[in-house]
Amino acid sequence: MAVKKTERKTGNRTDKKIIAEVKYNAIPPATFRSFGFTGADDLGNMFQFNSEFEQDCCDARSISETKSLNPELQTFDRWLAQNKSRIPLG
Repeated sequence: MAVKKTERKTGNRTDKKIIAEVKYNAIPPATFRSFGFTGADDLGNMFQFNSEFEQDCCDARSISETKSLNPELQTFDRWLAQNKSRIPLG
């Protein structure tokens, strides 16, 4: 699936396609790191980096290069159309 979107944009898009309320709950990276499960520190650090350097993160991932490696790569819209019945609602 090829997507260059933040969580908020993806959530809004999902909301329009499957007609379900999607709420984005922004959790600060420090709060995420405090959850205490294995890997919480690493994930919190990743979320902080992605948040502070969003453009750099997106620029480092070439969709055209990914498509050359996987010609069956789908857009988010196509993936969602094919998989929306698998998304549990409510």
